[in-house]
Amino acid sequence: MKNELKKSSTEDMRIIGEIIDSAATCMLTTHNHAGGLCSRPMYTQEADSNGNIWFFTSTNSHLVSEIRNNHNVQVTYTAGKEKFVSAAAQAFEVFDRARMIELWTPMMNAWFPQGLETPELVLLRVELQDVEYWDTPSSPVTKVAGFFKAMVSDQPYRPGHHEKVNLHH
Repeated sequence: MKNELKKSSTEDMRIIGEIIDSAATCMLTTHNHAGGLCSRPMYTQEADSNGNIWFFTSTNSHLVSEIRNNHNVQVTYTAGKEKFVSAAAQAFEVFDRARMIELWTPMMNAWFPQGLETPELVLLRVELQDVEYWDTPSSPVTKVAGFFKAMVSDQPYRPGHHEKVNLHH
């Protein structure tokens, strides 16, 4: 996966990029036609420096049908047991052959056996907007010490670093 977010000039964006890179697969949630929510795993092709996440999908999928109806989506990544990203975003179909060639990897043949010649192949650009991340300590000793400190003080337990980042385009 290509990840330009890790090269960002801001610390928050670097951390978000690292979590996305470590997870690689996210849960992408859309609004289904019945008004409910529908989530599915998606393999990330790229996280670009503009805060866009790129995926391959099929024009005849429920995912694309739902996005055509409502562009609002939620993307969540989990890297291990300690790092999380959750982002409200907007999703759009992109028909750009040059971009498809740039992002294509042999692994995509598992989903698209005809490769780049798959007639219904399309890119999905997810524009991150309101992003939250959590980066908690991985050491059990650190966790226990923080929990014990909260028990003997009047401060609530805060297991790690949590930030909100606004990326409205």
